[in-house]
Order: sequence, then structure tokens, then C-alpha cells
Amino acid sequence: MYGGLKKSASRLALVAAAGVLSTNAFAADLGGDCCADLEERVAELEATAARKGTRKTSLEIYGLVQQTITGWADGNRSNATLGYGNHNQISRFGFRGNAKISPGITAGYSLLIDWADKARTSTFSQTQDIGSSRGNPAVSTRSDDPLIRLRDSNWWIESSSIGRLTVGRFTAEGALGTPDIAGIAHAVGDDVSCNGGGLSFRKSDGTLTGSLGSYGSGGCAGPWANRVQGLKYTSPTLAGFQFVASVAGNLKEEGSNIDSTAKNRAEAGQELDATLRYAGEFTGFRIAANIGYQ
Repeated sequence: MYGGLKKSASRLALVAAAGVLSTNAFAADLGGDCCADLEERVAELEATAARKGTRKTSLEIYGLVQQTITGWADGNRSNATLGYGNHNQISRFGFRGNAKISPGITAGYSLLIDWADKARTSTFSQTQDIGSSRGNPAVSTRSDDPLIRLRDSNWWIESSSIGRLTVGRFTAEGALGTPDIAGIAHAVGDDVSCNGGGLSFRKSDGTLTGSLGSYGSGGCAGPWANRVQGLKYTSPTLAGFQFVASVAGNLKEEGSNIDSTAKNRAEAGQELDATLRYAGEFTGFRIAANIGYQ
């Protein structure tokens, strides 16, 4: 019986060895033909699909939708607009990503598209439901159809010790609004021109005069937060402080560019902007502040 057990064990060992040899041979076959096809298929999918990232460069698709219900009353009449675009922060979508060049150095890009809706909170009034377009491209000639327009288009390179340099179209620095400590991107800004700016005041005799927009900054967003083409530097954060500066238009000061005498900020020669930001936390309280020059 001992001999029979020994022979059976030997047969089992041979069978196990054959299984190992067979497995190794199968793996070798996969590495020769099958995996090459698999790698080619993966590369094809990476080239044709929008993904969170590839092996080298990340991709993030993001955005927001802001459509509002806005009520108003002028002492004589009252009404509400339904489903208008919020001009404080209009609906938009974008693409951004980055890639690490070396330890401590990263490059990236940003492309942001605005949904330029003709029916916006800045343009309706007691006498005009939809309102007229503000900004470019003009949509007043396209009935109620919205258009899309480019908001940001830039690339950047960043060193963890030196800071970030951005090249292209971006929001200018300077005296820019309120810090968003909560991270919710406040929906209603402090510019009345953006929220009912087309509404007029009602006089005691019932007639309309002036508008909310005329008491704001001279148009929704006014001279602040406009997009420009230029260079922007963003410093690393040190003790809660961060410095940002941008130059747009031309390197030399001129009254207008070579093709236009319009006084639009994007065409008015050189523009210099700078912002100093602070953010910190003390005993459970979060503090943030901006001071800017434009």
C-alpha cells in the first residue's frame, strides 16, 4: 500500500508539473500576439474617447447651469421672469487638464465656453420681456436664439517654487469681487446691473425713468472681471498670501491697437492688473481678503 501511495503521489506530481508547464506556455503565447493587439486597442480608445485622463495628460470636463426666476415690483406693476439666464454667472462648460513635466514642474490648459443667452437677468424690463444683448457676439439679431462664445483659452506652466505663468485669454486680475470662502461660487453678485439692470424706476405720475443699470458700474460686470488676452503670473502661496499680476493688450502703452480706435478694454492698448490675496484659519474661523489695482 505504501508503494501504491508513492506511485500515486508521483503521478500527481507529474500532473502538477505538466499543469505548470502548460500555464507558462499559455502566458508566453499571450505576451507574443494577444497583448500587442490589446495595447493597440487601448491606444485607439484613448485617442478617440473623452476620459478623465490618459497616461500623460489629464482631462476634466466641468461647468454649471444657471437659469432663474426673477420677481420684481415697481409700486405700480409686478411680474416675474421665468427661466432667464443669470448674468452674474451665466451657464458655461469647459475643459481643463495638466501634465507633469518633471518633479516640481507642471503644464496645463483651460478652455471655457459661455452660453450667451439673449434672455438674461441684466436686460429685461417693464417694457421688454427678453431684453437686448450686451457684449459680443451680439445676439439681438438672432431673435431669441443664444450663441456660444469663448470665455477662457489659455495654457500655463507652473513651478512649485517659482509660481505659474499663464498665456492666452483669461479673466483679468485687479479689483475682483468677494472671496468665495465656502467654495460655492455665489450666484448673485454685488453689481445691480447684472440682476434687473434693465428695470426702470416708477415716478409718482406713473411714468418710467432711469434704470437700475445706470446706477451700477455702467453695465453688467462694469470695468471689472473682463476677459483679456495677455500674460498672467501667479505666485506660490506663502503664509496664506498669494500675489497675482497680469499684463494684457500690448507690452507698450498705446491709446488703441493698430486696427481699432474703440475704447473696449480688450482694444485699448496696455492694461496692468495686480491682486494680493490672503486666506487663513484661526481657532475655527476662516478669513479671506483681496486687494487689487487695475
